[in-house]
Amino acid sequence: MKKIITLVIAVLSAIAVALSEYFGANTSGTETRQEPETEIVMGTDDGEDGETEDETYDETEGESEATDVADADALLPAMPAKWDSKVKNVVRHKYFSLLYDTRHNTPAWVAWKLTAEHSHGNQERSQKFWADPKIPRQYRVDFYDYRAEWDRGHMCPAGDNKWDQEAMYECFYMSNMCPQDHILNTESWEKLESACRRWARAEGEIYIVCGPIYENRRHRQIGVNHKVDVPEGFFKAVVSLRKGKEKAIAFYFPNDAREQPYRDIATTVDEIEKKCGFNLFAGIDKTLQDRIEATADIKAWKNE
Repeated sequence: MKKIITLVIAVLSAIAVALSEYFGANTSGTETRQEPETEIVMGTDDGEDGETEDETYDETEGESEATDVADADALLPAMPAKWDSKVKNVVRHKYFSLLYDTRHNTPAWVAWKLTAEHSHGNQERSQKFWADPKIPRQYRVDFYDYRAEWDRGHMCPAGDNKWDQEAMYECFYMSNMCPQDHILNTESWEKLESACRRWARAEGEIYIVCGPIYENRRHRQIGVNHKVDVPEGFFKAVVSLRKGKEKAIAFYFPNDAREQPYRDIATTVDEIEKKCGFNLFAGIDKTLQDRIEATADIKAWKNE
């Protein structure tokens, strides 16, 4: 009898090890597909591995400020100037680009152009989230790294990607997500997303940059295989370059359930740049930047 029990225990242990190795090697958690190679500008990671859920850690000091020089490869005026500091990786997908911050395992910013044509479509919303194959494996957050307490909050929204199947697929990459309060995600943040689509139809096209704001030295943290820091807030900045009607506006949302009507919290791009540390629209002529980024008139945006 003892031999049988010993044999059963050995078999179960072998199965457990095999399952552990299998799931450790398959970080996407869902179906996979081949992706084209992309150049990723790697930095070094000042964080430490092995953090557990809800632990906190100290931010590294000495963050570099944004430069005034646009990314030479940028295709959009919306592409912010790169930080010349650590842990930053530029990734380009079909419809949006992002700067991935390996200290927090969230995007530092996500940027895209929204046209009137792309503001609507028939593509169904994806029901799955995917690990981004363009993110280095050690930082590649998967859907199960998020707890039910926090939404997988889109930066580039699904509603802006209904025009194309691949664009919809890619906007569900976890590199496009941040831990977001559910009420914020489904109410105030979503209402601003809808407003941006109205503005794109009115202006012809707009440029959008958004991302998380990490204001504190210590952050709440979630994660299973990868630590993910919960941001204290989010920003979104919008520019229209319609000739003779150029304008910009920006918004900051604390990451909580309070009521935050975007019309009431509109601010200047200049103010948001102070918070996030980026020159958000680095590809725009400096004189024009100085003019439109210093003002915020929500009434200047049609349908408001």
